[in-house]
Amino acid sequence: MSGERSSLRPLGLRDRRENRLEGAKDMKAGRYVSVGLLAIAGIFAAGSPAAADHGDEDSSKKVLRLKHVQEDSWRSGDGSEAGDRFGFTGSQYKKDGEPFGTYGGECTVLAVDDEDITHQCFVTSNTPRGQITIQGIHTEPVGEDAFPQDDAITGGTGAFAHASGFTRTDQVSPTTYITTYYLRR
Repeated sequence: MSGERSSLRPLGLRDRRENRLEGAKDMKAGRYVSVGLLAIAGIFAAGSPAAADHGDEDSSKKVLRLKHVQEDSWRSGDGSEAGDRFGFTGSQYKKDGEPFGTYGGECTVLAVDDEDITHQCFVTSNTPRGQITIQGIHTEPVGEDAFPQDDAITGGTGAFAHASGFTRTDQVSPTTYITTYYLRR
């Protein structure tokens, strides 16, 4: 199918795209994985000024925050074609450094052009209090990570059953992320 798609491009565009993506092919899976590290769970604090930034000061909302440390990743394809996939797993920690379960996710590249990569990710955070799931679509420049990132909370189990809301993730290092979870139940 990619052969059919490339025949529809203007002459030379595919060559420019391949040259621009050459650096992206050599990037660690963590570059692509970074947007997927968006799930978080663990009670940390209640209320936050950041909630007001999103125009939503609801007293029924809990604000949760954890550090995610990626420990493993995989990918099929090099991330330069629609349909390529990547995944990741790791541990999550409370602010005091106490372990608080694990997380994992999988992303699919939806579109790639000579400047941007668009992918959709599904991530599950497994905590002692239950699981919580998120998903989102992100477009970022080839070879760059775009943070902060927001995603939708799509549900959960245990203490997180019927969860909704959104997450905001900031990158601390290539394999470490802080995610704040604006959780409604």
